Amino acid sequence: MATIMERVDFVVFDQDGVLYDFDEPGRVEAYARLADRPSAEVEAAIWGSGFDEGADAGDPDTAEGHLAGFAERLGYPITMEEFFRIRRSMMRPRPQVLALANQVAENVDAAVLTNNGFLYKAGLETCAPEAIEIFGDNIHVSAEFFCKKPDPQVFRRICEHYGYPTHATLFIDDKLANVHGAQEAGLKSHLYEDPQSLKAILTRYKLLNT
Repeated sequence: MATIMERVDFVVFDQDGVLYDFDEPGRVEAYARLADRPSAEVEAAIWGSGFDEGADAGDPDTAEGHLAGFAERLGYPITMEEFFRIRRSMMRPRPQVLALANQVAENVDAAVLTNNGFLYKAGLETCAPEAIEIFGDNIHVSAEFFCKKPDPQVFRRICEHYGYPTHATLFIDDKLANVHGAQEAGLKSHLYEDPQSLKAILTRYKLLNT
């Protein structure tokens, strides 16, 4: 039997780069085509200005406010439907990883934590239906916790939200900085590289069906 410090009762998955492939450059280009503006201008206005980082941390604090700020910087009156359509088109589900996540969710509490704002949260049914099928309502954007990865506080807050101690929580992400942030908060963590290494760590903590 695992000791208390070895046990994992709660698993938190990153979304983009773990559960899904995500084309970040393609996203910028798609919004630029929609607005008929150069990609470099759009990237600077939204992702280079600090607006997107602020949205990931909960400012603006509503989907409507996020959309209005995005549209203003994009220079085009983008609708939620257009935003979600483009976001979804940049995502490709990873069947092997989703299958492992499904097994985990059958055995312990599991959730998703993605650096995103309230606008993306409003479009989950369109953008990430495969994840919803596994995690249901347990898909969270960082904006809900008013801070973002790799800030250790966001990991503490999601653990508090579910009532689990950090030492009993495993966090999985493809970015080393986020893994380090989780470790600083006291979580166990795994740097995602491929389905095989992920399966190995989940097996180690007895989180898969036998």
